[in-house]
Amino acid sequence: MKKYILVINVIVFSVLTSCNKTKNNQINFKVIDSIRLTIPKYFPSGEGVPQTCIYENDSVSNLYLMFMNIAKKENELITFNLKSKNNSKIIILPYEGATDYKQSTILGVKSPDSIFIASFLGHKFSLLNAKGDLLNTFDYKYESNEQSVNEISGDIWNPLYFIENKIYYSVKTSYQNHFNKKLNTSILFEYDLNTNLSSSVNVKIPDDFIKSDYFSSDEIHYTSNGKQFVFSSAYSNNIWVTDIESGRLKIIDITSKDFKSFELRRKDNDSDYEYIVNSRYSSIAYDKYRDVYYIFFYPGMDNIKKGDENNAYLSWNLPIFNIIVLDNKFNKLGEVEMPKDTYVFDNYFISKKGLNLNANHENNKDYDENYMRYHTLKLIR
Repeated sequence: MKKYILVINVIVFSVLTSCNKTKNNQINFKVIDSIRLTIPKYFPSGEGVPQTCIYENDSVSNLYLMFMNIAKKENELITFNLKSKNNSKIIILPYEGATDYKQSTILGVKSPDSIFIASFLGHKFSLLNAKGDLLNTFDYKYESNEQSVNEISGDIWNPLYFIENKIYYSVKTSYQNHFNKKLNTSILFEYDLNTNLSSSVNVKIPDDFIKSDYFSSDEIHYTSNGKQFVFSSAYSNNIWVTDIESGRLKIIDITSKDFKSFELRRKDNDSDYEYIVNSRYSSIAYDKYRDVYYIFFYPGMDNIKKGDENNAYLSWNLPIFNIIVLDNKFNKLGEVEMPKDTYVFDNYFISKKGLNLNANHENNKDYDENYMRYHTLKLIR
């Protein structure tokens, strides 16, 4: 089997390299490291970014990346050791068979020997060890009188969370035909590894948003600090904070200073144009090392013409975005404008060193289709 070697270059900047100024001058980011990973030759430029996940403790710091190899009909899960900076592993995930990974994604790593993969359509988790051996499968299908869950929502924006001996996960709501303005059902579930049963956590979207003109069930992202789950919608200026133990829901306004307007959900929309000119929130991520939350926000662009042939390209390569930073009480610490044409919108991972943003924007002057690059950003308060 042909092996692909990942190479990492680390650049430590002796001069402070900051992002654009913040909206209230309370916080900023500075680039302290640069990570460069060789992209497998079969992963073509323009096919987006690989799924990523990170696992760290006092002795281990592993970055996991999943690449699709369509020619070989397999996915390759690459483990990169961020400490040694010169070590990698490749786990082959076949498309077919008892461990059907055709629609798989990396969802979570409980330990280096407990890697959880899920099939989007197979309503199951597959547990692998570090060698890629299948250890077990778990059926997460859930059914009740009100709701049936067959498809998980798994990606960088909606990862698995391991709390005690339970796996928390969200559902792919856009494929739940019961999920509409008439019936608001749960968006969060837990799988108990002791009983091998799934149950609803009974976290529901606030009714005011369900009834709004901007309701969209397929762009809801979430994060967790281990005690609370925090949800963010692309088309709401609020976040929804749910306490795991009490179930209480709190709605908090986090409106960006650059907010313009949301896209109305109409069938006759020029989708690329609307996507570019309107504001939108995306990922929300909890940084356990700094005890803060990051919310990725796209403000929308002016002077865009409807029907312009360049709009499709722009919609895939958004040139600007902000990062809103909240403290552990959900107070806004500030909002940072990220440098134009530098980072891929909301593709990231969080490590002990800082927030790592994908620097493979196609208009970045240092862009090279042969490499996947991340900048490690230190939060300055």
